[in-house]
Amino acid sequence: MAAPGGLSAPAPPRGHAATAIRPFRMADLPAVAALRRRAFARSERTRPGALEAYLERMFLGHPFAEAGIASLVAEDAAGRVVGFQGVVPARMWYGARPLIAAVGTQLMVAPEARGLTGRALARALFDGPQDLTLSDVANDAARRLWEGLGGAPVPWLAESWTLALRPWRHRANRRVIAGAGRLARAALYGARPALAVADRLAARPATLPAGLRFAPLDADAMAAAADRLLGDYPLRPRYDAPELRWRLHQAAEKREFGALEGAMVLGEEGVTGWFLYYRNDAGECEVVQGVAARRDEATLLEALAAHAWARGGVALTGRLGPSLLGPLAARRATLCHEGPSVVCQSRDAAIRGAVARGELWLSRLDGEWWMSF
Repeated sequence: MAAPGGLSAPAPPRGHAATAIRPFRMADLPAVAALRRRAFARSERTRPGALEAYLERMFLGHPFAEAGIASLVAEDAAGRVVGFQGVVPARMWYGARPLIAAVGTQLMVAPEARGLTGRALARALFDGPQDLTLSDVANDAARRLWEGLGGAPVPWLAESWTLALRPWRHRANRRVIAGAGRLARAALYGARPALAVADRLAARPATLPAGLRFAPLDADAMAAAADRLLGDYPLRPRYDAPELRWRLHQAAEKREFGALEGAMVLGEEGVTGWFLYYRNDAGECEVVQGVAARRDEATLLEALAAHAWARGGVALTGRLGPSLLGPLAARRATLCHEGPSVVCQSRDAAIRGAVARGELWLSRLDGEWWMSF
């Protein structure tokens, strides 16, 4: 069974292995949608035609096409689609040098063609004209595949953090998740008044730092401020307003983690930063992105906590960035190593060195984590 970014690899039966890798095109939509339904146990898009429409939008209709960078399909000798590698271009900077990245997603292979087909698709992805190739939800099989083809994991981006805002409710939520039973959920509902009292005694309300205010997300203002805010990171996204607007719109459709929340943070001199997070019905919040100058990351974390607290947030969970350890430690956040790997590949030694030195800034919005297949 395939998983996001990965696959198992028994030897393929004779006659079904892929014989050609070519760019994905509109006519492939029904076959790729059918392949995904076979390869993945679940989908967020179950209505007839919904998955096909989303595949078209993500891989053929995005607003930042780059020459030579396309999703890929594998065909067998009979011309049947037996494999797929989704690719979404992303623009980046390395210092003042513009780069093109390719985000690989949804690597999947028909059961009868597993084996060399997945490796051939990954190799074809790496051979594209992009400067950097990345995936941020690679399972162990995908990570090993990438490493075998010259890619490397980004260790610090495999770490996650959790900041409890209402610690007693958060502990109760974790017990319900572990129990996953109707009685556990009913017990939590009945205990909410007592847990609220305990949290009022155990935790201070999160407040917005003085001199700052929230404003609605605005793609134009965010794009205009991005280079100033992220300029301390040599390897970073190169945003423009249409791309950001598209990403925000698509991310809002993902419902696995709840409703998408977010705000810009404004100070006396304009945009100080912004953040995005999903908040579910239990108040658990998954951070998608937090953008601020390196010197202001602690302030942004306080603003994020204040925003989530005011909306009933119980805890914030996010991906560790290179300079977040200090602010998180000050707030007594917990760290853990869990979930999928972030893996990168580049033919450029300077880019590989920048990744290895921790000079890459990458949020969940810049990879495939937020996509809602």
